[in-house]
Amino acid sequence: MSYKNVLMAVALVAVLMLVACSSVPKELTLSVKGVSITGDAKQHLKVADGDYILKSVMNTITLTPNLELMAKIEPEVPAIDPDWKLVLLDKNGTALTYAEPFSLTSPVEKIQDLLKGELGDQVLVTFESGVVTDKAIHKMIMTEAAGFEIIDANYVEVVPIEEDPVVVEKPVTKPPVTPKPPVVANEWDSVLDTYESYVNRLIVLSRKVKQGDPTAMTDFLKMKEQTETLDQRLGAAKDMTAAQLSRFQTLHQRMANALAT
Repeated sequence: MSYKNVLMAVALVAVLMLVACSSVPKELTLSVKGVSITGDAKQHLKVADGDYILKSVMNTITLTPNLELMAKIEPEVPAIDPDWKLVLLDKNGTALTYAEPFSLTSPVEKIQDLLKGELGDQVLVTFESGVVTDKAIHKMIMTEAAGFEIIDANYVEVVPIEEDPVVVEKPVTKPPVTPKPPVVANEWDSVLDTYESYVNRLIVLSRKVKQGDPTAMTDFLKMKEQTETLDQRLGAAKDMTAAQLSRFQTLHQRMANALAT
């Protein structure tokens, strides 16, 4: 190959690299409603419905949601520890498994001040990704994200799982066994809320394990056992509504994705 051809080949590669980089969108609008907040904060704060801009700046991505105060924290209740992560979702509401959770970069004081404010007060807080060096993943995030949820990384809601009563047989006669009444349809929403908090925590822990966090494995295995137990209970339910069944199936798939990775 001549020297001229070598120069042309090098130039072509450089052009292709520039095109690949420039093909990553700089902004993506996420139109959201009813964004999920997992943890103690969900009792007091919500994300205001509206459009939010996912911004690509060099090798990082930022998102600035608007938090709104729904209920004040009573003076005797400890302040919420906002050790939060923001998880991007696709159009089906499933977490983007290739996108690491964003970290809160705004000062904690902004949220603490909001909690002391008046109902309806709002504040903008910024979440930022780590350095995204893989251009293909960078582009996928900036084209496939459709929503997000906020998770308290330290939050684990441990709810005792009700067990069936044990009937002890007597030598001569057996006491009558009262059948356990089925869970009425509207009570499954509460069970599904618990299941969702388990799944969200499982996702966070699975990512920590994948990143090599040596302290996360024990919590991950414990959370896995609790989540699978509740998953089996919901899977055996016969009286959920169509909406509740659809919600369970979506959460079940998210759990399966977390365990698969």
